[in-house]
Amino acid sequence: MKLSPLQRGLLGLVALSTLLAGHLAVGQDQSFDLSEVSQHNSAESCWVVVEKRVYDLTRYLPQHNRYGVSLLEFCGQDATEAWNTKGEANRPHSRRAQAVLRQHLKGPLSSPPAKLDP
Repeated sequence: MKLSPLQRGLLGLVALSTLLAGHLAVGQDQSFDLSEVSQHNSAESCWVVVEKRVYDLTRYLPQHNRYGVSLLEFCGQDATEAWNTKGEANRPHSRRAQAVLRQHLKGPLSSPPAKLDP
């Protein structure tokens, strides 16, 4: 059976979406504890917790810095309060920002957020 170019393209898209869906599901099934998150506290590896979910913001740091606000101080920590108040702006982040954050989801936090001893 010979497939048309359109059929081959659609088949390729279905295969790609299945592969990506499987990859995302696997990544989100893994949970992380706060001690693991705390090890990712630099520009080379920046993980944060927001609303009991772990996000890897490493690749996003340079993009956020163009707004004149560095996220480095939140790397390796629970940044829920800062996220919900947008820092000193004391207002929530936009829907666009929420969509960007979702793109960096690693998975759920396995332990409740708590302050780490310095």
